Amino acid sequence: MPITIGNFLKKRLKEINIKHLFGVAGDFNLDFLELLEKDETLQFIGNCNELNASYAADGYARINGVGAVITTYGVGDLSAINGIAGAYAEDVSLIHISGVPPLHAIQNHALLHHTLVDGNYKNISKCLSEFTIDQAYITPQNAVE
Repeated sequence: MPITIGNFLKKRLKEINIKHLFGVAGDFNLDFLELLEKDETLQFIGNCNELNASYAADGYARINGVGAVITTYGVGDLSAINGIAGAYAEDVSLIHISGVPPLHAIQNHALLHHTLVDGNYKNISKCLSEFTIDQAYITPQNAVE
């Protein structure tokens, strides 16, 4: 039976004992947040902004070994970057989950809200690449990898 990307991601988070995810609901992460809402073992902790969420996830990781922050593409990612960079600088295990626009929008360089409205969907990940060990766009084709 096929598994959705969201359910696969939830499964992997549970395998590393994450029980709480911090973040802000946004346009491009709502589908995943709806999955979390239905899950009794994973709890989404909403924050007033992404910077606070990234610091909360950092603190959670320092206590539990690993933490997770959820943002929406572009503005949310850039707002969380200070907390992500701090965790990186201090070797704190932090997973950043960013909801992104639909793949067809990315492939067609669509000018969408929450982006820098230049059709370049690599600029945000380029910023974050300075403060992360690895990154991946999870698609149906590469989810298992």
